[in-house]
Amino acid sequence: MPENLMPQPAENEPAPIPPMKRSLIEGVFAFLFVSGILGADRFLEPTTPAPVIAAFLLVMALILTAWFGSYVIILRRLDELMRALEVQSLAISCGITMWFLTLWGVASFLTPLPDLPLIFIAPFTAGVYGAVRFVLAIAYR
Repeated sequence: MPENLMPQPAENEPAPIPPMKRSLIEGVFAFLFVSGILGADRFLEPTTPAPVIAAFLLVMALILTAWFGSYVIILRRLDELMRALEVQSLAISCGITMWFLTLWGVASFLTPLPDLPLIFIAPFTAGVYGAVRFVLAIAYR
């Protein structure tokens, strides 16, 4: 009977989070962030009191912090190969995001193209990252 050759985590290391659960966690935070943006656009007015706007900003900051923190936890639980794949996905997606946003900025500077709202950087980067990770995962199989 062949012996299990898969590397086993050390006793003090937490088990990796399954890919479906990782995607669900990332999707929930993306949904919360985009829902916050859409909710603010729908319900917050220029006459909204400053404490309400401050509370909204605090909630959005907490969502972004939790989103980033959950990703760090997920990344630390991956094995070396999957961690390398994640880092490569992050590098490519950040490069694509910078390329796109820079070209949009140059185009909006030189033409009547509207400025891209900075609020969309996080969801755009997350979407590009998800697509890049999917393509790289298929390429490694």
